[in-house]
Amino acid sequence: MIDREVTVHRNIVEQTLMNVRDYIREHRSVTIKVAISVGVVLVIGIAAIVYGDYKIKKDTADFEAILDEYRTMYTTDQNEHNEKFLRAVTRLQAIADKSYFGYVHRNGYYIIASLYFNEKDYTNAAKYYEKAAQYASPLFASLALQQAGMASEYLNNIDEALRYYLLCESKFKDGYNIDQILYSIARMYTLKGEYYKALIWLKSIDVAKADYDKAYHYYFAESSFKLKDYKTAYEQYEKLLQFKNDVFFLTHSYALIEHKMNLSRQFAELEHVE
Repeated sequence: MIDREVTVHRNIVEQTLMNVRDYIREHRSVTIKVAISVGVVLVIGIAAIVYGDYKIKKDTADFEAILDEYRTMYTTDQNEHNEKFLRAVTRLQAIADKSYFGYVHRNGYYIIASLYFNEKDYTNAAKYYEKAAQYASPLFASLALQQAGMASEYLNNIDEALRYYLLCESKFKDGYNIDQILYSIARMYTLKGEYYKALIWLKSIDVAKADYDKAYHYYFAESSFKLKDYKTAYEQYEKLLQFKNDVFFLTHSYALIEHKMNLSRQFAELEHVE
């Protein structure tokens, strides 16, 4: 009888499966424990996903229900109105504080801040807008910081408003509202009497866009005048006067701006003579 060795050649997949089978046979106890652990992890993972979906839907439904109740609330009694408002925002905050994902997590504080803003409670509005910026999408985060700055302006807190605007500019340099932020920073520096800084920020704004705030020329002119650059002040006042139908002139006298322009021209001419 002739002894013959038969060699079975397997491809890489077959060989891998055979190796796995042999390992399982040799380490049956360990394999069972691993299988159980994997099963437990999968069950926990699926449960977490199901619970997360349920929590998102419940938080959103509860949040919107409170908002709907608040919107339909009407009373001529101011004290009653204040009580209902405070109760509503307290309930909304309780949901937002315990929400870790989903719509309420991203937008809850922004909505609460907006409610405070509408009630002219600008201190709490700024507080919640700043908090909202930590959780909202970049679009709403930049808007939240801008709104926080506006709320601070209503409180005549120029330093705090400037802080919010600078924070927004540093975080969202490509934000859709960046030109508005740059303009607001310049306004704050003008109001603080820091005219050199105001001009630096004003010069960074792209005024080639048709929708820029025409009050830009006013702050450019004012800062230039304070720094005794009368020629530039004259030019900026003149440009501003070209927009006589702009909303700027609802709160500013056209005649006064015209007077400032003429005064700037006179000073510029005197400098030229000297």
